[in-house]
Amino acid sequence: MTFFPDGGFHFTNSFVVSNATLAFSSDGTWDVRDGFLITTITNSIASGTDEKPQVGKTSRGKITFIDAHNLCYTDGVYHR
Repeated sequence: MTFFPDGGFHFTNSFVVSNATLAFSSDGTWDVRDGFLITTITNSIASGTDEKPQVGKTSRGKITFIDAHNLCYTDGVYHR
C-alpha cells in the first residue's frame, strides 16, 4: 500500500491459486483522525477473480506505529 501526500493511496495484491494468478488493486483516499487511519476506496479492479475491494467502502484501523518510512495499524473495520 502506498500513501501519497495529497491524501490518496494505491494498493495492489496478487497471489497464485491452482496455477492461476489472481490480482486486484484499489485506489482511494486516506486521512488520520484521533490515532486512526481512515481509508475509503474510490476505484477497484481485479484480474483472474471477482473478489475485489468494493468501491465506497471505508475502513478504520488503529495506528500502532508510525515513523518517516513505516506505518503499522490494526486490521481496519470496514463500513459502507
